[in-house]
Amino acid sequence: MCGTEPTTIARIIASPLSDDWLNRQARQLGVVKRQRTVEASALMWVLVLAFSHHKNLAIAALQRTYARRTGHNISYSTFYDRFTPALKALLKQAVLHVTDHCKTLIPHFDHPLLNAFTRLTVIDSTLIGLHPSLRKVYPSTNDNCAKLKIHAVYLATMGLFDRFKFSDGLTHDRKKFKRVGPSLKGSMVLMDLGYWCFHLQWLIAQNEAYFLTRAKTGFNPLITAVHGTVRGASIDVVGKRLQEVLSRLKRQVIDFEVEVEFEKEARGGKRAKQTAKWRLVGILNKETGEHHLYLTNIGPDEMEAKLVAELYRERWQVERSCSRPSNPACVLTSCRPQTRPSPRCWSGRLCFDLSSVS
Repeated sequence: MCGTEPTTIARIIASPLSDDWLNRQARQLGVVKRQRTVEASALMWVLVLAFSHHKNLAIAALQRTYARRTGHNISYSTFYDRFTPALKALLKQAVLHVTDHCKTLIPHFDHPLLNAFTRLTVIDSTLIGLHPSLRKVYPSTNDNCAKLKIHAVYLATMGLFDRFKFSDGLTHDRKKFKRVGPSLKGSMVLMDLGYWCFHLQWLIAQNEAYFLTRAKTGFNPLITAVHGTVRGASIDVVGKRLQEVLSRLKRQVIDFEVEVEFEKEARGGKRAKQTAKWRLVGILNKETGEHHLYLTNIGPDEMEAKLVAELYRERWQVERSCSRPSNPACVLTSCRPQTRPSPRCWSGRLCFDLSSVS
């Protein structure tokens, strides 16, 4: 079942922008001179919520919305006269106020394992339930629900969201992140199985960054080398496929070099075959008797196998902290305003930031 309770309004009411704060700032900035003529707080919410749903609105439409929501029928000229540089200053002040509030709420991650990297980057997605009436626009796996999927790149060590992409609930995660650039150099990128893609992993490695992901079920690369020494009788695995020997491996730790083959996009939309040699780490789960497998390009001389698995667990810590799609870190790198922002620009920014805080 999809929840349909109006939680958005409740969240906004509980946001850092109280009516008292807005009205006080409005008086200081000269947005309103007589509160009985125009309520500053009501005007703010009309602007913020209206521009969150409509790109272009006439002032007359805003006036009608204001009158309908407040019960104050004011003339068009009186309402029009409120659109001044002071109103823009109030909107900007509200954005900065919300941003400062959020800085105290941002989760930061610090772990000795992260010292080897310039930063920890997590690629993940989350689903937001929408009103069922939107299910044709934002379909999901449940026919009766509407879902918005947010795909995000989170800089965990800095507590910032780097970028977002949006889709309906049916869009596969990896379709939204196909290319990476040199800005990742030195970073550790943690990914879940939704972003399992050899081409993406190869691009990360080509940009002198590191990736770490769980191995997909049935992953069957060619084993080309064994890292370290194995005590006692051991199975000869070099030159064999992983699935041929995996069920017979009883060692606590698996540490192999494996070769994968995949197709990468070439110029002109053509595809070319590519091979890559990466590291496969496996940690035996004593309860199930099976290995948890991880694929990475972190070298065996850079990190022990057990520490690789421990590092991947950091992704779960980040995911728990960011499980709410409205994590306050969103506000710090959201829509970058124009050089000379308009009230409409600041209204849209404020709406985005408030949805992040609540």
